This record gives sequence, C-alpha cells and structure tokens, in this order.
Amino acid sequence: MENLKGMYRTSGDMFTHIKYQSLETQRRIKSQFELLHQALCDEESARTEAVKTEEEEKVVAIKETMNKLSAEMLSVTETMSAIETQLKEDDIILLKNFKATQDRDRDILDGLDDMSGSLIDVTKHLSNLKYRVWEKILDNVDYTSVTLDPSTAHPCLVLSDDLTSLHYSKQPSCCPDNPERFHVSAEVVGMTSLGSGSHHWVVETGSNQDWLLGVASLSVSRNAEVSARPKNGFWTLCFRDGELRAMSSPPTLLTVSSKPERVKVHLDYNKGTVSFFDPVDNLLLYAFSQTFTEPLLPYFYTQNSHPLRILPEKVLITVLQQ
Repeated sequence: MENLKGMYRTSGDMFTHIKYQSLETQRRIKSQFELLHQALCDEESARTEAVKTEEEEKVVAIKETMNKLSAEMLSVTETMSAIETQLKEDDIILLKNFKATQDRDRDILDGLDDMSGSLIDVTKHLSNLKYRVWEKILDNVDYTSVTLDPSTAHPCLVLSDDLTSLHYSKQPSCCPDNPERFHVSAEVVGMTSLGSGSHHWVVETGSNQDWLLGVASLSVSRNAEVSARPKNGFWTLCFRDGELRAMSSPPTLLTVSSKPERVKVHLDYNKGTVSFFDPVDNLLLYAFSQTFTEPLLPYFYTQNSHPLRILPEKVLITVLQQ
C-alpha cells in the first residue's frame, strides 16, 4: 500500500512538473524567437537605410550634373549670340574665336557625358538577399553539439535556459522523482546518446574547483552513489582539492603546470577511446582505451557554484554548385 501511495505522489509531482515544463519551455521558445525577430528587424532597417543613403547620394550627383548642364546651356546660348555678332567682323578673328569655343565645349562635354553608375545598384541590395541575411544572422547564433538533458539533472543543479551550462545550488529545485534523474549525486548527462563515430566538445571550467567531465554509459545507475570508474560505466577527468586526476582504477594523478581553464573531450566510439585535451595548446591530458558495448552520454558533475559551460562551435556554410 505504501508503495502505491509513493507512486501516486510521484505521479502527481510529475503531472505538476509537466505543466511547469510546458509553460517554461514555451517562455524560452518565445524569448529565443524574439531575439531572432529583433535581429531580422535590425537587419531589415540597416539594409533599407543603405538603399535610402545610396538614393540620396545618387540624387545629389544627378542634381549637380543637371546644374552644370544648365549652366553650360546658358553659356552656349551666350556663345551663339557672340558668334552672330562676330559674323559681322573679320573672318580671321571669327575662326580663332570659334576654334577656342569648340575646344572649350568639347572639354566640358567630356566631363559631363559619363553617366555610368548613376542608377541605384539594385543587384547589390537584392541579390541572394535572404541567403545573405541568413548567413549574417548565423554569425551571431551559437551552435553546440552537446546540450544537457534537464530530465536527468540532480535537483541541486541549475541549468541555463539554452541547456549549455550548469552550476551547483544548495537550494534544490522542485522536480519529480522520475527514473531518468540522478537522485544522489550532482550529475547530469547530455541529450543525445553516442553509439558510433567520432565526437568532441569543449567545456569551459573557469573558476570551478570541483568537477568531473567525460562520458557515461546509458545504463549507469541514477538512483545510487557509485564511483566514477570505467568498471561502473564512467570515463572521466576530475578536478578536486586543487588536483587533476583521471578517474581510472585507481585514479591517476596528472601533472600539469596549471589547472586547465577549458577541457576538450574527444570520443572515438569505434576505436574505443575517450581522450581529454587542453584545447589551448591541444595538449593530451589523458586517454582511456575501452571496448564499448552500449551507447554513451556526455557526462557532467559539479558541486561548485561557478558554472561549467559547453562552448559553441563555429558553423561553416558551404554552397554546392551543380
């Protein structure tokens, strides 16, 4: 009977949490789209302003040309009147004045008849517009290959809205006792299981003085405290009490000149290796060798208020031409 009551309470907690999750997820989605909408509005305004600026520049240039042409037309009219007067004078004087006038008019026309580039460069503003806007926005959008699974996070872990960082809080959150969640230790795993191929991610440890990073088997116990060792399905690096260790059996103390501010985790599932690097100089810190028999999950532990953050990766755009 007590077991049934406990399951009923857990079901009630999960019902409440599902409602909370739905509202919170909708809020985060709306917040992310508001940022995208604002970025699009800013880009639209910038490109519209560029067209208006070019219009103003081209209009000013055309007006200057028209003013010059008006002045020259007036000059030609005056010249024609002068020629009519000179027709009554000596022919030699007339020919000299006509030659000078002809040369002056030719110089003026040479400076005014080049009208190339006077129109607005419509192609510059509209060619592949949607693609170029998307490409520019992509430069300001983060992509992380590993994101955290909030359904697995211990109640004392606080995850960021974008699910890329975690830190420890002494005030546990109200979350249901679902089977996927780590209930004993301050642990969380990534969203996607890795069962083949090569994968890597970089974690910024910063000022955090108590952490474990690496991978864990999909079937590791979530409801009991077990040591993070390969025999228990964990392949991790640990920093605690100012010392860096690979959590082998027994743990291996690693000699480093200073605590790494960032750690790169590299999993080659097919080759059976989990390697840890200092990405600043790509220095290998430690490598496990193992034949994996089940999918693995990116694994994180901390009992420190300073965050661990999964760093975004650079996205490259490639255009395939037929």
